[in-house]
Amino acid sequence: MKSRKRVWLFNLLLTIALVAPVLVGYCFLPVDTERPESEFPMKIGHWSGRELTVGADVLKNYKPLDNKMTWRRYSSKGGDKDAFVECIIQEATNRENLHDLFMCLVYSKTTPERLSIVSTPGKEDEQAALLKFDKDGRAFYTMFCYQTRAGYAIYPPLSFEERLRMLVLGRKPCRLVEIASPVVPGRQAATLERIREVAAGICGTPL
Repeated sequence: MKSRKRVWLFNLLLTIALVAPVLVGYCFLPVDTERPESEFPMKIGHWSGRELTVGADVLKNYKPLDNKMTWRRYSSKGGDKDAFVECIIQEATNRENLHDLFMCLVYSKTTPERLSIVSTPGKEDEQAALLKFDKDGRAFYTMFCYQTRAGYAIYPPLSFEERLRMLVLGRKPCRLVEIASPVVPGRQAATLERIREVAAGICGTPL
C-alpha cells in the first residue's frame, strides 16, 4: 500500500514539475500582436507556383480572423500532371486566429493519419508532422509546419507534451503551412521529395 502511495506521489510531483514551468510561461510570456507579412517565392528550384482562386465558401472561414492566407499550386514544366504540390499558408497574430486545417480534413471525411515526425525542410532544427489522407479516391501525403517567432510546435498536437508546447507558443505571431501532393502508385518516395523541396522554400522563409 505504501509503495503505491509513493508511486502516486512521485507521478504527481513529476506532473507538477513538467506543467508548472509551462503555465508560468503561458501567463507571463509577452503577447505580440503583430501579424507576419512574409513574401514567399513563386519559383522554388524547378517548381513554379501560381495563385489559386479562393472560393467564397472558403473565404467566409477567414473573415473573422486576423489572418493572411495564401493558396498556391507548384508544378514542374514538362512534369507528370499528378506531380504537383499544393500549399495553404496562413500567417496570423496568434494561434487563435488560424483556421484549423487539420479539422477541415477531418470534417471532409478524408481520414487523416499521422505517419511520422520529420525535420522541417529549410529549418532542420525544427520538426513537422507528416500525414496521409484520402480525397476523392486518391491518396495524398501532407506536411504540416507550425512556426512562431519563439520556436516551432507540432501540429496537430496529439501528445500531452505537444499540447503544452502549442499552448505556450500559441500566443506568439505564427505561421501554419499545409503542403500536400498526390501519391503516385509505386512512387511514394518521389511524392515525399516533392513536398520536401517545396517546403524548404516556404518554411525556410523568415517569419
